[in-house]
Amino acid sequence: MPTSSDLRVLVADDIAAAGVERLRT
Repeated sequence: MPTSSDLRVLVADDIAAAGVERLRT
């Protein structure tokens, strides 16, 4: 099972990806 630390990294990466998509448009 993923640790809370791994989940934070996944969530942060997802947020960063969403931010990049917004900047591109």
